[in-house]
Amino acid sequence: MILRIILIYFCVIIKIITDNDVDFSLLCKKCGHQLTSVKHLTIKKSPYSLKSWNSSLLHSGFLKIQNDKYSYLNQKGLTMIQLLENPMGHRFEVANFVDANVRMLNETKSLSNTWFPNYKWTICLCPQCLMHIGWYFESIVDYGDYFFSLLVDNLIDDTFSEELVIQPKLKMY
Repeated sequence: MILRIILIYFCVIIKIITDNDVDFSLLCKKCGHQLTSVKHLTIKKSPYSLKSWNSSLLHSGFLKIQNDKYSYLNQKGLTMIQLLENPMGHRFEVANFVDANVRMLNETKSLSNTWFPNYKWTICLCPQCLMHIGWYFESIVDYGDYFFSLLVDNLIDDTFSEELVIQPKLKMY
């Protein structure tokens, strides 16, 4: 088992080093549906953020080997995560993306209690399992300016998911 993990580790490292167009998919943690990728990361700082910090979105940590062309990440392969709080006191850690494969809860967007001034919002769901995955924000000032704030706790990267093994349930008769 340890040999297998080491082999997987080195295979991924070799792929990262030799591949000029490195990209990591981010999946729904509940069902594994592909939602977005790290190439769609963007930085939108909320003035209502309780806290923000740089962190890797990849559980495996492989993002630390980076290519200079990824401007949304700093030199250590990190991106900005923000802690936001809704009016009911629920807190959410989010990362922002310019594109995501999500389902919007409804087409009506709200301006009330927005974390980003001049942006209206709606809730986003995973299109496969319908788990709450984040929010879609659309500018009321600049037509075509929009982004997705996705819940970091509900995302898993594809390099990490490939290491997961689900054992079949055995029926005891």
